[in-house]
Amino acid sequence: MTLPAATAIQLEAVADRAPGRLAVHDEEGPLSYGEFRHRVVRCAQLLVSMGFRAGDRVAIGGPGLGRQLAVSIAVEGLGGVTASFAAEGDAAAPALFRQVHWVIAGLPQQVPAGVRFVALDDAFVQAWRQPLAAPAVAWPALAPDTPQRLARTSGSSGAPKFLLHDRTAYEWWVASAYSSCLLAHGADSRMLLLCPLVVGGAYARASACLRVGAAVLAGYELDLDALRPTALFGLPAHLEGFVAALPAGVVLPSPIAACVVGGAVPRWLRDRASAALGVAVHNRYGCNEAGPICEAIDEDGVGAVMPGVELRILDDAGHDLPPGEVGTIALRTPAVAGGYLQDPAASAQAFRDGWYITGDAGAQVAPGVLRLVGRRDDVLVVRGVKVACSLLEERLAGLASLAAAAVLSVQLDGGRTTLGVAVVLAPGRTLAQARAEIAPALADVAGLGIRLLALDALPRLTAGKLDRAALLRRFVERAGAA
Repeated sequence: MTLPAATAIQLEAVADRAPGRLAVHDEEGPLSYGEFRHRVVRCAQLLVSMGFRAGDRVAIGGPGLGRQLAVSIAVEGLGGVTASFAAEGDAAAPALFRQVHWVIAGLPQQVPAGVRFVALDDAFVQAWRQPLAAPAVAWPALAPDTPQRLARTSGSSGAPKFLLHDRTAYEWWVASAYSSCLLAHGADSRMLLLCPLVVGGAYARASACLRVGAAVLAGYELDLDALRPTALFGLPAHLEGFVAALPAGVVLPSPIAACVVGGAVPRWLRDRASAALGVAVHNRYGCNEAGPICEAIDEDGVGAVMPGVELRILDDAGHDLPPGEVGTIALRTPAVAGGYLQDPAASAQAFRDGWYITGDAGAQVAPGVLRLVGRRDDVLVVRGVKVACSLLEERLAGLASLAAAAVLSVQLDGGRTTLGVAVVLAPGRTLAQARAEIAPALADVAGLGIRLLALDALPRLTAGKLDRAALLRRFVERAGAA
């Protein structure tokens, strides 16, 4: 199988053609392709001088998107395995560090014995600004089965798990970026990355941009008039934050296409974002275990299965269900992982004969068309009909008394399923007012019982997803204290 050249090689070709073209703009300012190429090559030379070897696994953290990308591309080009983490507040970082040989970050980290820590600080940056040393870096040819990316699950329903993607799987991720709205303008595209590189697919999309001469932008505080992003990428929470940060009545210099992953975009957020950005939101479904799956998901959760994806809908016994019936989504793609690292029990449950058995529920409504219902453990059965908690959350989104809300299935009171509703009150509103508004909005599921929990903020993971495991613990703790 012939795969595209590594990002480092394609980046050098772009820098040769257009060294002054904008490559990256983050909180530290702009970097041209000539400057960014110099950083990547110099970083590779420094790593080799420190003893880096092909196959080494490297966890890379911020701050600074440009710094993280330069190190990641250098490691990848040398035949290493990259992983991303947040340098602050990443609860999964200690577990990640046990999977790697190096940790490179802008802030000090506690690493296990035998793992080398390199500070990605100003001194390191000064070192890679020095003239290139001899000999020049020779990027090795990488086989299709070369391990390349160490990914992790979000951990939204429990502890995160880790997976290794080889070059074939990784190139599937990169190729999917070309088919999305992110690179609709080709080399003139300017992608605003709202999420950290921890988010599945974020690094692949940045790589896709840097291979064709497009620009990667980061941060909420950018001058939109000057930088004129053509697209943005993130989770629903990131899109909501970006739209909320726009000044009232602002008129963008040009439309910004929004590609959102990591969950369904509720109707109210679609409408608000489309009005602010000037174009419809492009919602995608995928997972770290199998890559991009479904695109152009509408407000009803219906989208087109991407070419190369095989889809099955299974019942609780693992048998195929007929079209239209809701069951567990099973997938086979060129990016399906071989299993979770050091977790044979979870691997045996989730990966079978080349298929990944997801934790999501859905239905195949037509050939090549998937309707997403939600997390399998957050689908309720009400009078024989399966109802996704995400649909109930959408009902609550427009209530005047609430700033935010999350709904999940909670087993309390001897195992009986109850509806857990966590809310953040709007300024000046009371819990009594919230109860009065919530009751009619959820009247059709009230028979399940409703547990209301008021919080100052909804718990979120490093990537920005709702931390459902933490939220469930809060409900259990509240029940135990009652």
